[in-house]
Amino acid sequence: MMRGIIVPALLVAGLLAGCGNQESSITAPSEIGRAKGPTQVFDPPTERIRVYRDRETFEQAVGFAIEIDFESLPVLGSSCAGFPFDPISNPLQLTEVVFSHPACLETFLCPQALCVQQNVTLHMKPGGLMKFPPGTGGALFRLDGMGDMPFALIVKDGNGRKHGLFGIAKGAETTWLGFTITSGIRSVRVRSTLNDRALIMSSVFYQGAGELRADRLSVGVR
Repeated sequence: MMRGIIVPALLVAGLLAGCGNQESSITAPSEIGRAKGPTQVFDPPTERIRVYRDRETFEQAVGFAIEIDFESLPVLGSSCAGFPFDPISNPLQLTEVVFSHPACLETFLCPQALCVQQNVTLHMKPGGLMKFPPGTGGALFRLDGMGDMPFALIVKDGNGRKHGLFGIAKGAETTWLGFTITSGIRSVRVRSTLNDRALIMSSVFYQGAGELRADRLSVGVR
């Protein structure tokens, strides 16, 4: 029993190590390994962040959500020059959300062998940043083709406070990770992944501008 608690905690500590001290105040609790699902909030927030692991309960919480997919982008694209990649922008703006990375953004066609359905995916390695429009109360990521891989994200809320999220993608299954914060979401940064591999997104959903209804915030709380 003790092993199940210690190992995930060490794994999160390893993910956070060597990434600079910008979020040094965010640490993983020793009991992060308790059986509460594949996603954990690993800082003690003063403002509640609610986490969702499927599309249905997330949409019940936020109401209408805008979907961004990457089907309009090249099946093999990069913001860095190089054959055989087609050029894509960096920063890359889709609807009102801006995706950026200090080095390269990349797109790939994910086949059905790796994804639930064949589609174009956006790959963001650690350091990648997603900025959301003012008034965004919730965001949801659909992750595909990552295999078994832990990852850590840093969410900046409307008050400028940072929240840490730790998740684990599972095999060829789709992994859903969503969250709502009452003060809103400014940005999400890819903090860490196993061996600095990319976070692979098939689509991103976000709540349009406007306040979250209090009664909806009680739906799908994990």
